[in-house]
Amino acid sequence: MHLLIEFKRDSLKFFQIEYRKNLNSNYKKQLDSLYYVDQRIIRGNKYVKGEYNIDKSKLSKNLFDLDSLIFKDFLALIEKYGFPTEKNVGRKTFNNISVIYHHNFRLPQNKKYMYIAQEAVKEGAFLPRNYAWMYDQSLTWFGKGEPYFYYGVYFDIKKLDEKKDLINKRRKKWGVKPLDAQKTIIRGKMTKTKQLW
Repeated sequence: MHLLIEFKRDSLKFFQIEYRKNLNSNYKKQLDSLYYVDQRIIRGNKYVKGEYNIDKSKLSKNLFDLDSLIFKDFLALIEKYGFPTEKNVGRKTFNNISVIYHHNFRLPQNKKYMYIAQEAVKEGAFLPRNYAWMYDQSLTWFGKGEPYFYYGVYFDIKKLDEKKDLINKRRKKWGVKPLDAQKTIIRGKMTKTKQLW
């Protein structure tokens, strides 16, 4: 009985220690540095903090040239450590790094790597809605066709009713909530997807 009381009293600390033991700190640090370059250096997001000594004068004048280098490093890390998950890199890094694969998997030159994101969805390592958004952007932004999931991209809302059952079937197959679970706000060519449930 005494041991049970001790365990209850210290359980939060115990689980925090166990959680930290499971993180791959080297993987996490490398991903955090890629996120810092992507967000702070390239896109100028002042909210992203990090202690990195980067001499900007040695970088390309077009900072967006760094995107392909970041993605190359990202793929090498996946090859070495597997797909980054909340379990192996922690929740914050997992959430932050999703912007890197979102920005890159959707590009035409990286379509051949889409299978990595697809496998991650099947393994529960990547959110289905994030995959749907990225996949639809890969189709619509570069003139490859209509959206597949109709998630987070511009579409003709008038044509949606006739395809609703087919779209929901596709969504269900990939674990994406049905169309009724979201509200899509379209302003010009801009869309915003709000989850209702």
